[in-house]
Amino acid sequence: MSTSLLLIIDDDPRTEQEILRSFANYPIGIISVASSAEAMLVTQNVSVILCSSHIDDEDGYDVASRLCDYHPAAALFMLLNEGEKYDVKSGRTAGAIGALMKPLQADMLVIRLQEFLDINHEDTTLPRQHDTAFPEESISTLIDYTNGFHANEDLIRQALPEVMEKVLRIQLSHNPHFREMIERIVREIVEREVSKMLQKESE
Repeated sequence: MSTSLLLIIDDDPRTEQEILRSFANYPIGIISVASSAEAMLVTQNVSVILCSSHIDDEDGYDVASRLCDYHPAAALFMLLNEGEKYDVKSGRTAGAIGALMKPLQADMLVIRLQEFLDINHEDTTLPRQHDTAFPEESISTLIDYTNGFHANEDLIRQALPEVMEKVLRIQLSHNPHFREMIERIVREIVEREVSKMLQKESE
């Protein structure tokens, strides 16, 4: 079986470092370049493309569009700087499936890309990450607007609990490895909260 290949186009070295850490124990290949010129020299069959929305003086969406012409079978995701709003129209025109907000986080990154890289949680145990808050971003950037659907931030946030419950039920019933990851995360959060409560009681 051939190894899936992930192509990163970003001139921020921290992106490559985080992705290498996230997938260190997974059987995939990773190519990281800092410019569109270098990216165009990649001739291997690429499974996933992560393209920064800003590359030197170039528009990342334009670069991504050209890369999709070179690698039509690849799944494309735009990389956004923290707090940056996803340009849904430009992303769709470029051929992007969606966007990922930096700083990237290992667990979420692997979950988002695993189906495109042909990996699963059987391959390895995810490395433990330091506790970090999920980056503050507009929830609306996570929605792929189709058929002209639009909703404001408040309405999307109101719908999220129901959405998350449905996603969890589906994944927990069909994906045992997802269940293991959720159990680990829940256990870590509960242990942390219990520790905080005990610390307050002892003060």
